[in-house]
Amino acid sequence: ELLKITRDAPEFAPAWAMLANTWLELEQGDELGDVDPAQAWSGAQVAIDSALKLDPREAMALHAQGHLLAHQGRSEEALGAYRRALEFNPAQVESYLRMAALLFYGGKSDVAMEALQNAYRRDPLHPNVLWNMAHEQNLRNQRQAALDSLLRLYQVNARLARGLEVHLYRDLGDGA
Repeated sequence: ELLKITRDAPEFAPAWAMLANTWLELEQGDELGDVDPAQAWSGAQVAIDSALKLDPREAMALHAQGHLLAHQGRSEEALGAYRRALEFNPAQVESYLRMAALLFYGGKSDVAMEALQNAYRRDPLHPNVLWNMAHEQNLRNQRQAALDSLLRLYQVNARLARGLEVHLYRDLGDGA
């Protein structure tokens, strides 16, 4: 459907941005289906370039650009793309989440936690925000805070919360 929209209205930057993010989701092999990763990355790059050529302030395209740069191991550039996305759309929670992940893996856990807290302030019931908050709180030995986040997640998405509960036990080295 997005391919049709980009053909019918090639000047509509948000459609190109949505297409880029869809390509990135396809590469991850989620419920949308499996595609060759090289095709997904290539398709995403074309869609990102198209969206940003039309509107350099298109936050979803900047988010997709950050995702693609992170995949290429270009963490600092990815962080810059996420920051630009948030500059143009501060409510874009997914950019905070991806930025936090890059920062955590880069050893900057305090800055990463700030990104997660910003995401939480903007959408305190976003399932991925709650999941990431609980995981990071648990890794920081903030067990009660992690359990509180887990309970909030159960209220929003019980299936995801069950998976998180197992993950939290693994963080503790308990295979229960």
